[in-house]
Amino acid sequence: MAIEVHCTCGNALTVGAELAGKKVRCKACREVLAIPAVPLDASAEEEAPAGSADAYEVVRADEAPRSCPACGAAAAPGDSACLACGAELGGGAGLLDKVPRQVLLGGVALVLLLVLGGVARAVWLSTRPGTHTRAGLAYLGEGDFAAAKREFQEALSYDREHPGALVGLAELGAQSKDAAVLRTFAPRVLERGLIEDPEEEARLRLAYAWLLIEEKKYVKAHNEAVEARGVEGFAGEAEAVVGMAALAGGHEDDAREALRKAVQAGYRDVRVFAELARLERAAGALDAALRAAEQAVALAEDDASLWLLLADLREEKGDASGLAAALEKAVAADPKNATAHARLSRVRLDAGRAEDALSSAREAAKLAPEDPEALTALGRALLAAGRPGEAAPPLERALSKRQHWETEYLYGRALLEQGEERKGLQAVGKALAARPRDVRLRIDAARVALSAGKPEQAASFLREAVEAAPEDYDVRVLLARSLAQQPLGRRKHDEAIRQHLQTAIDANPRRREAPAALARHHLELLQPEAALAAARKGLKYNDADAELRYLEGTACLALRRWDDAIRAFEACQRLDPGYEDVREKLEEAQEGKFYDRN
Repeated sequence: MAIEVHCTCGNALTVGAELAGKKVRCKACREVLAIPAVPLDASAEEEAPAGSADAYEVVRADEAPRSCPACGAAAAPGDSACLACGAELGGGAGLLDKVPRQVLLGGVALVLLLVLGGVARAVWLSTRPGTHTRAGLAYLGEGDFAAAKREFQEALSYDREHPGALVGLAELGAQSKDAAVLRTFAPRVLERGLIEDPEEEARLRLAYAWLLIEEKKYVKAHNEAVEARGVEGFAGEAEAVVGMAALAGGHEDDAREALRKAVQAGYRDVRVFAELARLERAAGALDAALRAAEQAVALAEDDASLWLLLADLREEKGDASGLAAALEKAVAADPKNATAHARLSRVRLDAGRAEDALSSAREAAKLAPEDPEALTALGRALLAAGRPGEAAPPLERALSKRQHWETEYLYGRALLEQGEERKGLQAVGKALAARPRDVRLRIDAARVALSAGKPEQAASFLREAVEAAPEDYDVRVLLARSLAQQPLGRRKHDEAIRQHLQTAIDANPRRREAPAALARHHLELLQPEAALAAARKGLKYNDADAELRYLEGTACLALRRWDDAIRAFEACQRLDPGYEDVREKLEEAQEGKFYDRN
């Protein structure tokens, strides 16, 4: 059936029954008309008149007529704003009208979830660096450096510039002595001023400065130390860094001054004391060097090198017992230290402990079979034990490793004592040439030459010693002896012998050797009056000397002064009953006295 409606413009519109209850728009005036519902008794088979459909168009649900809520003016269905007053009409709402309510609510929920989830994630991410940093600091406080490092690195994975994590890693590098971590993070932290506490900053600066010294960046180390020097409690360590940097740069005077300040400020570090000891020693301040070395070994008793340094200083001081104690400590600190064993061998030898010296030398050579010092120690000990044949090979091997005057000298001695005079004297001469002012060495060489039956060579060595030390007592006495042992030496060199011995007596009248030698010389030349005068010079300060009493008695016997001779020989016999032929001499004096009376 058809339904007929009339537009306000006068146009009659005939629509089909299927549009009942819907809306159409008049094409003439564009007004929207509502189609009434179809009556219940209407026939469905009645058709609409032909051609009437061109006069209208069906209106969609979202194109219903509206009025402005602000001014009441009519508005087209698709308008988003009132043409009369401009008020918004919500023209875009039509799209949502097509969406089912359940879908619309679900979409809103999804949007809210995404928004709130993003906010929550942003908040969560912002808290992660702090959480990991706090965990890292806790581990750092417990000394668990590996766990602390993991936490700080995790914090930086969320925020590469997180201040707490950067500071934490720098502190970790300082505490754990992790050079790579300290090198990476300390400069970043210090340059940006991320540490507020001056003490913490000074502590980090100094740790970084020590690393810079190890890396030979001395100027940077100096600058970092200067920055920390003004913080209370850190002046000592800062001066230590300044001193060590100056020392590494070759400025020894500046280094010595700075290290002294560090010690005076109460800074106690084994490196500082050890280097200060070496600097004081080089400057000739032996007592100050000893104090510093003793402080160093007190801080590191298990460091053999420090005990060896202290041993050097005690040797220079002339402290034989202290030297031995330091070397024994060095051996105890490091039983495998060949140098300590070698040096202890020499000290024991000087103390007359030949067997102990040989034992120490053997241990040194066992620990370091190719070490020149150990080989020299072994040769020295074997030579002192009267085994020159065994001493020569290690000494020769030592010379093949290193040319040293003492090794050369000992090797020459070993050869001389084996009868290899030419080669032995050549080696001894080479050693003496390397030590032109060494008087003791020449005295020893002269004794070796005399023992080998070479008084002329001994005299040659001693003349060099006289030039270096003209007032030396031992040189003069031994030179006189060397001259006397030459063929016709006493007569040929009589004046020189007397001169050398008299010089010795004048240099030290309390010693006995020169008066005894002079008395023997005069007796050999049949000059009993001069011999008696020389013997009595010696007895003035050495009245309990058996040799001088014997020489006095012999001179008196030659002068037929029987009572004086008897008194002298009796005194000698009391002092040393087995001295030479004192008993026979005493009997001769007694017989002479008896025959003179009768």
